[in-house]
Amino acid sequence: MPSSGNQHWHATYLLMLFGLVATFPLWLAQSVYAHANLLRAVPEPNAAIQPPPARVTLWFSERIAPDFSAIQVLDAQGRRVDNDDSAVDQEDATVLAVTLQSVPHGLLTVAWKNVSTVDGHRVRGSFVFAVGESIRSGPVMTPASPLFQSAPAPVLRWLVLLSALAIVGGLGFVLLVSWALLTQRVTHDPVRLVGTQVIAHTVQSIWIAMGVLLVVSVGDLLDHTAAAAELPFSKVLGRPLAVVLTGTDWGHLWLGRVGVLGIMVVVFGVSRPPTKLVDETWDAWARSILWSTALGGGLLLTLSLASHGAATLEIRTAAICADYLHLLAAAFWGGGLFHFALSLSQGLWAASPEVRRAALAALVSRFSLMASLCVGTVLITGGYNAWAQVTVLPALRTPYGMTLLAKLALVFPLLGLGALNLLWVRPRLTRQDTAGHWLRRAVTVEALLLVMILGAVGILTSLEPARQVAAQQGSAPERPLTFQDTVEGVHITLTVTPGRVGPNSVVVALTDRRGTPVRNASQVEMRLHALEADVGERTAYASARGDGTYVLNEALLSLVGQWQIQMVVRRPDAFDARTAFRFAVTAGSASGSATITPAHGTGTLLWGGALLLLGGLFVATSLTLGGARTSTGRLVVGCGAVCGVVALVFLATMQSTGTGLRAPVRNPFPPTAASVEAGQRLYTQRCTPCHGPTGRGNGPLAVGLRPPPADLVVHVPLHADHDLFQIIRDGVAGTAMAPFGGEMTEEEIWHTINYLKTLEQ
Repeated sequence: MPSSGNQHWHATYLLMLFGLVATFPLWLAQSVYAHANLLRAVPEPNAAIQPPPARVTLWFSERIAPDFSAIQVLDAQGRRVDNDDSAVDQEDATVLAVTLQSVPHGLLTVAWKNVSTVDGHRVRGSFVFAVGESIRSGPVMTPASPLFQSAPAPVLRWLVLLSALAIVGGLGFVLLVSWALLTQRVTHDPVRLVGTQVIAHTVQSIWIAMGVLLVVSVGDLLDHTAAAAELPFSKVLGRPLAVVLTGTDWGHLWLGRVGVLGIMVVVFGVSRPPTKLVDETWDAWARSILWSTALGGGLLLTLSLASHGAATLEIRTAAICADYLHLLAAAFWGGGLFHFALSLSQGLWAASPEVRRAALAALVSRFSLMASLCVGTVLITGGYNAWAQVTVLPALRTPYGMTLLAKLALVFPLLGLGALNLLWVRPRLTRQDTAGHWLRRAVTVEALLLVMILGAVGILTSLEPARQVAAQQGSAPERPLTFQDTVEGVHITLTVTPGRVGPNSVVVALTDRRGTPVRNASQVEMRLHALEADVGERTAYASARGDGTYVLNEALLSLVGQWQIQMVVRRPDAFDARTAFRFAVTAGSASGSATITPAHGTGTLLWGGALLLLGGLFVATSLTLGGARTSTGRLVVGCGAVCGVVALVFLATMQSTGTGLRAPVRNPFPPTAASVEAGQRLYTQRCTPCHGPTGRGNGPLAVGLRPPPADLVVHVPLHADHDLFQIIRDGVAGTAMAPFGGEMTEEEIWHTINYLKTLEQ
């Protein structure tokens, strides 16, 4: 019989395997990005420009495949006015451009399509801009894409998941469950004979699952290629197929998945289950199963790297890790459940009642432990995945959200049956033969429910994430955005309506300390600035209504994301009142942009907490198994320790990416009166000697400096916030501009930048 020492190496290898597969995504996730959604465009959506542009340029969130990406520009009559020369930039594969013919005045529609090199998904969208006239209506957009990339996509993905989980789950079932029938028993023990039969049936099922996975993977490749190239299945062979396989990350992952499957076939097939009940031969075969299980972890990793988790830029690493652990746990629990159901319907019932009860007691004891840990992991990681792809409650009304709710509705009876088996059936297995029949029925129903749940998952993976659809449907609140501030004795109320991409109405209401409307403002200047894209500032002036309100009609907010309105109220009898407001601009009717996104900080905190919770679950479970005194207890507590260490490494890594020498992207402090005043004091103390009191570069020390100090009135508007931050912090080599990073805090630098932007205004 297998010795205690062999059990020790068995547990040690499993622990090493768990640590390996649990940390894989931390290192591989960095090269994975999101679906190729539109970030910005030139001309901007809904812009009114003059003269006509020479080209249209689009920037996407992901590298795109040149062969499957294009832009069309249409006039109001539907005629193409582009030169049909769409091209992806050779140095930046996220940029797509097309040149234009002689463009007529009027409304023009830009229709674009692309295929991400990561997941192979096709994305469509459109927007409008006007030449020589204004756009007075809201943004005109067209639907981005159909519900599914193709009709077979959900079925193919369901079969890929089902077969992959059956492979990995079968290997785990052999190692962690049915192996118990071979240990601590004499060679010709009837229960051990039953164990060899159970393992033989499981091996046969694994071979079938491998064959199914290979076939449906080929079908998935053909379907992806057909959807990307917009061709029928019969015409995808040749160049389109080669482009997908060699020119996209999705194709590389597909090749990796098939390659891993091929290696598994070799490793799994070289060492077949022994026909003799000799311990040494079974131990050698178990080692090949361990290697096959490790390869199975790599197989599941290729699925996670092409999942919706990999398409969530803000929390990319955490989302991939969550999806991967979710798949692993689902494989060991759900895939193992399939093989458990098959074992209960084959072989066991040919044995005598006494042998059957003993075998069932051993199998259920091991499977219950594995299932309990996996169910906890599935629930924790599944909750995180749901938050990452739904993010806001209104998104539950989308097809993705409704499918997710249907999936959850199937999970509850599945958990109920599992609890029934654990609490009622299991205690009766050793003394009541009828309990075995109830177990077989319950496990069979559980397996059928899991097949249905995986069907829902196949649909989910084929749908656009709920948060993206919710953004496109305009699920954000319709109410106007209102802000208030009091500066230099005037109370300012700013209202932006509707706060969406396109033309907006901006109304400023001014009152004095007594609440009397301020009617004598000579000028209300506004600077509109998109904070998440370097598209410059637009300056506009509000018109007075005569009742203390000043209106800016048709203020074009052309991009989704954070915007800033910097305001200066000038009055003849008082100091200028300066303030700034920041707010989020949401999408119009169908922008094609993912404007509802999970927050990076929240996602990091939630995932760190989820990993710590997983570690606590494993450690608490190990205590019921004897802790470090037993090999099983050591295995479980070791897995918990791995989760805890990975959680700490993950949090430390994510935190370190937010610090260091890289300048922040945007100023975290709005240019309010208090910020500008603080920046003025800092400028007077540190910058006036060289740059002078007005920033013209004529300070008292400027005469002896070569090159002379820069004229800040000229140079500041030429640089983005992060560039100015880096110049002040790090200095400029070859000039007298010394680094102030050791003398000024980041907050002080930002306040100084806010003041610099007021020079010569």
